[in-house]
Amino acid sequence: MSEGQVKCLGTVAVAVVVCVGAYIYGSYASLEPREIGILYNSIDKTVENTTYTGGAHFVGPFSSFINFPGGYETVEFSSAANAENDPISVRTSDGNSIEISVSFQYAIIREKLSYLYSKFNKNYLSVFVDMARDSLLKTAAMYSANEFWGIREKISIEMLKNLNSSLYEASASVVNFQFLKVDISSDYEKKIVETQVEKQLSNTEVYKNEAALIRQSIEILSSECNQNITSINAEAEAESYYIVQVAEGAAKKRMIDVEAEIYKLTIQELQFKTKEMNEYIFLRSIENQPNATYVVGMTDAVIQIKT
Repeated sequence: MSEGQVKCLGTVAVAVVVCVGAYIYGSYASLEPREIGILYNSIDKTVENTTYTGGAHFVGPFSSFINFPGGYETVEFSSAANAENDPISVRTSDGNSIEISVSFQYAIIREKLSYLYSKFNKNYLSVFVDMARDSLLKTAAMYSANEFWGIREKISIEMLKNLNSSLYEASASVVNFQFLKVDISSDYEKKIVETQVEKQLSNTEVYKNEAALIRQSIEILSSECNQNITSINAEAEAESYYIVQVAEGAAKKRMIDVEAEIYKLTIQELQFKTKEMNEYIFLRSIENQPNATYVVGMTDAVIQIKT
């Protein structure tokens, strides 16, 4: 083989290597870790339905990725410096105008990425913002201005639910919602303050009445307890008096029984007759009087008892 042929073959080999290398290099495409994408073929202008995640992928020649954010993205409606959308002016169910500041986090649904691209191309964010604003306006119009203070948590839950429902149709899922602030006119704010003050005064009056009822109940209970105590004491005193009287009566009866027994024995031992026994008892009773004087031998004597 001549030198010219060798050079020609070398040139061809180099060209083949370069072409193969270029083919291989051109057949790879990559996505960032937090990106997702779909393949676009520049020859037939078609988009695949398959969704790819971050990393390098062999896609073949004439194909490239159309990339989208694969994580959570934030949309904010507020007057903050970093907010891309102004607060939302709302007409409430009671006809008052308020201004709400909110934010939410969404993620593109990977299984619906090709549908998202076919409907909105790469301009999906403006569509999301418009759909979110419309959903928030409709939800806010269902509530009165006062309810944005009284049941704000409930309203936030309802807004998140409706937001997710609306954006799901556009291939996005809302995962979090923040109710940042509610602004009202100064006149309406004054009205709210007055209303709240009236409610507080009304509640205070109710609490006062409840406290008075409680105090009254306590007094009634205390009175009933005192009456019960008095009744119990009276019953105890009556029972005590009864027991003492019964005991004294029993003691006197016992004494009488003993005396009767003694008198009976005396009659038997001394052989007294009834008249003699009565005189004996009479004399014994006089003896029991410390200051009594008895004159013996005098008929119808007068007994003097010094007191």
